[in-house]
Amino acid sequence: MWDEGNASTFQGYWEDTRVAFGLRGNWHVDMGIPNLDLYLGLSLGYMVWTVDRTYNTNTKLGFNYDTLYYGFCAGGRYFFTDNIGVTLELGYSLTSFVRLGLALKF
Repeated sequence: MWDEGNASTFQGYWEDTRVAFGLRGNWHVDMGIPNLDLYLGLSLGYMVWTVDRTYNTNTKLGFNYDTLYYGFCAGGRYFFTDNIGVTLELGYSLTSFVRLGLALKF
């Protein structure tokens, strides 16, 4: 949920809420390089998006939008130790186009 502004100003006050859930599957590719995990992924899900806006004239505008979404990615993880590594993912999805992070194995 995201909100910003002030209803008493020209810009108004707005609230944006997005809820998404879905499934994702990854196909892992073994290139024979130790500590490297490469993968391709597909995702499919459902999103509910609601926006409400209130202006200083007490005018209210808003919309509700529900949709199916899809995505795909190519990514990899490299482990520096048995438990700690980095991950990089590129693709198209509802949540991101590029993802960089810390990978942990327990």
